[in-house]
Amino acid sequence: MPDPRSIGARKAWETRRSARYRAAKSEKASKAALSSWCRTNGWKVLFFEGDSGAPRTGIVDAVIARIRPGNADAIEVRLV
Repeated sequence: MPDPRSIGARKAWETRRSARYRAAKSEKASKAALSSWCRTNGWKVLFFEGDSGAPRTGIVDAVIARIRPGNADAIEVRLV
């Protein structure tokens, strides 16, 4: 009989190699990187996600905005 730890290790290895797992990790890392960049550079970020936390399908994944430096009456908005 195979060792149960070996079975669990094999299942974990297969999970980490799956496309869904890697895509979720990449998405999380890119959101963290964009959020960090926005905080550093004075932008506010808004991500478009569904009820489950999954990204919405479409062209725009996020919107970043800030009050334009030097002109408090203007707002800059970028679609990401």
